Amino acid sequence: VYSKRYFLYTLSNPVLPEAARERMLADMATYTEAQRKTSMEGAWTIPGNSVYAFDPQSMIRPLPDTYNTGWPHVEGSDPAYSSSHGITIAAQDPDTGLWYIMLSQYIENPKLPSILYQKIHDLTKYYNIIRRISDANPGFVGGAYDTFKWTYQVPYDKNNRRDEMIAKVQSSLGTTVFICPHCTDLIDEFSTYSWSETVPGKIVNSDSYHCLDSTRYLIDCLPNFKSPSKTKTWQEELREGNEKRKKIEAV
Repeated sequence: VYSKRYFLYTLSNPVLPEAARERMLADMATYTEAQRKTSMEGAWTIPGNSVYAFDPQSMIRPLPDTYNTGWPHVEGSDPAYSSSHGITIAAQDPDTGLWYIMLSQYIENPKLPSILYQKIHDLTKYYNIIRRISDANPGFVGGAYDTFKWTYQVPYDKNNRRDEMIAKVQSSLGTTVFICPHCTDLIDEFSTYSWSETVPGKIVNSDSYHCLDSTRYLIDCLPNFKSPSKTKTWQEELREGNEKRKKIEAV
């Protein structure tokens, strides 16, 4: 209600000669779709070595006005005691089944497991957490159960499924999973997560992206959506009751 955004397309320029248009299109014949969008539509530039094709316009969305802490929530953790622990929390709209990542941040240098568990508790205690997901860290998972009786689900065969999990995150973002705009740490990590230019298949500084890793584990293990049961009208209930009565009398 406060602003309106306009997109100025390159080829819409009325003073651009037809020969120049044809030359521009010919020059872009070998461009990727992302490069064409950047050049012609002013879309955000996606580096060629980026792991994720991150599109802020489709993947970032605020929580609906109907949100409340009673919605189903899922926590994802990338454990770390001596450095930075990454934690991500997503909430599911019970009417649509869409997920909203509404918290993604670091717990800096907790040092002791007991301190880490307490900080996680403080961050999650107000939400209806239906599932907790973590990297395969036996010490963290076992300690969490001993301390708060939390049961963490671990992604299956994480080390051998890295590319599959990355693909799942890519296909989920902007369709079934959205990132809230205030999760700036996570948004920055999606924008800078990149493949090595010298070592095939290697991600640069992959051990430093704890928010992104916790998000990857979370999306891999999200529970299936159960659509809410529809409330029947009194006419529908009468009709069903009458059908049941006829079946009973026909026996």
